[in-house]
Amino acid sequence: MFFRDDYLMGKRMSCHGPVWRRRRACPDGTPIYVSPFALAEFNVGCCLTTADAAVARQEAIDFLDTHGFQVPPLTKHTAPHYGELKARLMRRFDRKKLTKKHRAKWPEGWPDPTTSEKLGADEIDLLIAAQAIERNLVLVSGDSMRRIREVAPELQVEDWAAP
Repeated sequence: MFFRDDYLMGKRMSCHGPVWRRRRACPDGTPIYVSPFALAEFNVGCCLTTADAAVARQEAIDFLDTHGFQVPPLTKHTAPHYGELKARLMRRFDRKKLTKKHRAKWPEGWPDPTTSEKLGADEIDLLIAAQAIERNLVLVSGDSMRRIREVAPELQVEDWAAP
């Protein structure tokens, strides 16, 4: 299992109960990871919302350690998965056909060529998805990662807070 967002530590308190029940239901020894990118995003929140960001960051690390969560590194083995995902999205969203005015630099701004709906997935989402695919892990997230799964059906996503 690979956690993407603030299901366990963040402000989405309404989902904590169901998520923890699912976590406790995992067989003993099941590796549970928290994406380093999710941890990085959590740190942004620490810096923006608390008076003492260093204390908040240490509390997050202590929380992960106490509950046995691992934080896998980004490695040279992640890079090809990220590259392939982004290339698939670029082909799917056919950026070459867009006018320069509509050719957003970052993937969240890329419009679907048929519906003009924005992609909505950002670089962090792509990196998290690449790590999950690389390690063949289920990505636990409140975000369905629909647009990424359109080009990467091998990405397994579960929402543990969903009824």
